[in-house]
Amino acid sequence: MPSLGSVWNEILRKIDDGYGDEALNLCRELIRRRSLPGMEDEAASLIVDSMRRLGYDRVETDEAGNVVGIIGGGGGDNAPMLLFDGHMDTVGEGLLSNWRHHPYSAVVVDGVIYGRGASDMKGGLAAMIVACSLVKDRLTGKDNGVAVACVVHEEDCEGFGVRKVIEEYGRPRCVVLGEATDLTLAVGHRGRVELEIEVRGRTAHGSTPDRGINAIYRMMPVIQRVKAEERIRPHPFLGYSSASVNRIWCSPDETPIVPDSCTVVVDRRILPGETKNSILSDGLRYLGDIDGEVRIAKRRITCYTGYSEIVEQFFPAWNISPENEFVKTAREYLGSALKREIPISRWLFSTDGAYTAGVERIPTVGFGPGEERYAHTPEDQVRRHDVLEALKGYAALAIGLSKGRIG
Repeated sequence: MPSLGSVWNEILRKIDDGYGDEALNLCRELIRRRSLPGMEDEAASLIVDSMRRLGYDRVETDEAGNVVGIIGGGGGDNAPMLLFDGHMDTVGEGLLSNWRHHPYSAVVVDGVIYGRGASDMKGGLAAMIVACSLVKDRLTGKDNGVAVACVVHEEDCEGFGVRKVIEEYGRPRCVVLGEATDLTLAVGHRGRVELEIEVRGRTAHGSTPDRGINAIYRMMPVIQRVKAEERIRPHPFLGYSSASVNRIWCSPDETPIVPDSCTVVVDRRILPGETKNSILSDGLRYLGDIDGEVRIAKRRITCYTGYSEIVEQFFPAWNISPENEFVKTAREYLGSALKREIPISRWLFSTDGAYTAGVERIPTVGFGPGEERYAHTPEDQVRRHDVLEALKGYAALAIGLSKGRIG
């Protein structure tokens, strides 16, 4: 494994002398700020203040509300060598009665921090922010900068925020995602598509349904065809592609009338090689000979800054070989920092890697505290110990990857 040099002992001393507590406190303060998509402003303000206090060279907020902290080079033609990416937003809390601890209390019990976003991904976000400040003295000059992108709207449109960052600050040489991996090194995941299928009928008064054609009834065989393909095609590493009907609505949306339109949204988890055209072909197969339409959904994203954009809901799959030199280098530096072998893994959910690796083909890996199984649940949690381990890991990656040492 590579040596982190004499500077590493100094970094460990700083972690023990207060930077570790800084990361843990920032994690808890982020959890206390409810930050659903489009409501990340309080979390963003906290991050801006933290980055400035920690000595980042530049701290900026773009038109979408992404917070970008830069140390060393970066920006314009001089893009950062390494981009750490994490999202500020979380899903909602659901029923409070399902929570053992209040979702925004950030309570600590037996060394575990509980609250919405603890695992996905405010523990990782806090560790990233503090870690890069630890290695500030190592990141001088214009050709070796590190950027930390704290992005918006990942939960409802992964890749949107990081795309805006890359468009403004330039294409990095490599990307580290801070999503929950239980401190393993993630190298891919399935993609995600929101496929809309609409079927048509004919309206009639609700008192005489036989005079109309009920679009909901027409949709029933379509739903059955989707259900029959819950698991579609296997991949040796990423798992199965899948399909699930997760939303349904009809029009007119009134009780005394037979609806002439019914639409479902199929959540399609896709594998490398599946394209928009292949997904639309699957939709036509689900539709069969029923009168209707198939399309990839589009969603209007409205940011807390007021910026708004319509985004197609197609997010490609990606995976990078464990034998790739970038992956091997990242794994070696993590191993040196944490003094153990780092397992290779993949996510079940989708991340910003759908854009950085799936669209832009930028070498991308994931490493973060927290377990994927707790994401979006009332048991959302992260171990304090793991936040501190992630802090060390991110600092090692910043040292090892920021100057182009990726092979």
